[in-house]
Amino acid sequence: MPWSLVLLPLLGGFWFITKYYPTKFITIQLSRERLIFYSATAAVGLAVLAWLIALIAGQLIPNTIGLVAQIMPKVPYTGTALVAFVLGPVLAFALNQRVDEGETNYSAIMKYGDSLEKTIAKASYFDEVLMFSLNSGKVYIGIVIDAPSDLAGTTQWLTIVPYFSGYRDHTTKKVTITTEYADIIESSVQGENKPVSLESFNRVIRAADIEMCGVFEYTVWEKFQSTSEEP
Repeated sequence: MPWSLVLLPLLGGFWFITKYYPTKFITIQLSRERLIFYSATAAVGLAVLAWLIALIAGQLIPNTIGLVAQIMPKVPYTGTALVAFVLGPVLAFALNQRVDEGETNYSAIMKYGDSLEKTIAKASYFDEVLMFSLNSGKVYIGIVIDAPSDLAGTTQWLTIVPYFSGYRDHTTKKVTITTEYADIIESSVQGENKPVSLESFNRVIRAADIEMCGVFEYTVWEKFQSTSEEP
C-alpha cells in the first residue's frame, strides 16, 4: 500500500479506538506515541478486514466491484484504504450497540483512573452523595454531573449539583452546614415568578482545590457532629 494511502487506515484506527466504548477511556490516558501505536494496530486490523471484504465481494458481486474499480483512482489498494477508513467509525458504532457505555466507563475508570476519578465514578454508579472539602475551608455536598478529563487523561474540573454547603473549621475540622439547597432549588425552579434554571445552582470545582472527597451519609454525619469529631 502506498504511503500516501496509509493515512486513511490510520485515521480509521484512531477513530475506532477513540469511539469504541471499551477503549475510549483508555485512549485518553495514552501518550501521543502510544496513541499512534494503538491507532496503527487498529489500522492493521481494519486493513485486513477491508481486504477480506473486498475479496469476498469480488467473488459475490464481481460486476459491481469491477465498475467501482473503474471509477477509483488507478492507485493500488485505494479501495482497501478507503474501506478501512470507513470501517473505523462504522465498526465502533455497530459494536457499541452491544456494549453499555456506563458499565464500560465505570470498569475502565476503576482500573485506570486516579483516586478522585474512582471515587466520583463509584458515587455516580451507586447514586451516592459526595462531600468535597476545599483548600479554602469551603465544603460542598452534592452529586457530580460532569467530570471531563483533559488530553492527559486527568480530571481538572468537575461540576456538581449541591445539596448542602458550609465550611470546615481549620482547628477542630468540624463541618458546619450553612446552606441547604433543596428547598431553595425547588422554590426557585418551580416558582411562579420567573422560574430559575436548575443549572444556575451548579458549582464548578477545580480538582486541584479539593482537599478531601468522600461519600456523605447525613445520618452518620449527624452522629459525628454530635460528638464534635471529624466526619
